[in-house]
Amino acid sequence: NVFLVIFSGILEKKSKLRSFFETSKKTICIPCYLDSQKDLEIIAQSEFRKNNISLSSEVINVLIEKSNFDRGNLKNEIEKIKAYLLNKKNLGLSEIKSLINFSGDYKSDILINECLCGSISQYKKIISELYINTVNQILLLRILSNKVQRLLNIKKQENKSNNIEHLINISKPTIFWKEKPLVKKQLSIWNLNELEKIISGINNTEYLCKKNSQASKVIFFNFFLKICIKANNFS
Repeated sequence: NVFLVIFSGILEKKSKLRSFFETSKKTICIPCYLDSQKDLEIIAQSEFRKNNISLSSEVINVLIEKSNFDRGNLKNEIEKIKAYLLNKKNLGLSEIKSLINFSGDYKSDILINECLCGSISQYKKIISELYINTVNQILLLRILSNKVQRLLNIKKQENKSNNIEHLINISKPTIFWKEKPLVKKQLSIWNLNELEKIISGINNTEYLCKKNSQASKVIFFNFFLKICIKANNFS
């Protein structure tokens, strides 16, 4: 069977194309509408409510505006906030602006995945673009911590099951299918002891970055580079 999908712009009621698809027994016509401000507010409020996160209406409005009123962009920004907050439940306007203004053409999770996979060439390519821009160091350290903790949790279950793919599939929070091959590779590279060292290093790096603000960028990128090189040596 072959299915033909046709996307179009606005079709008025008098449109012959619309009329054909609406009346034919072999075709269907599905209307699609842009999300309104209210639609996006409901999405954001629902997601934050599920995670017991309290944000003001002003913060949510800024979040929607900076996502260019795009549902996909909004969900990406919400994931950033969830990763950043960890055990915190409140976020101020200044913090939200810092988070959603994270610069660079690559998303933070791509940088971290390349680092944990030991892909030095890709890592350096990303860093060369990030280094000249403002980097939210704490956000990236928190996301790294979450990813390493996820690997730790899966590693600890390997004694119960040797089926890595099954452990990845049942991991909570759910791992998106695009990321599963990367997680599988990372699990083959890192052992429990080394992962625990990274967690300790994250805490130390965050402390040093806060203590030495002028040198924080060097401290931050050196820490990530060491992880990437070690992963490359292990793989």
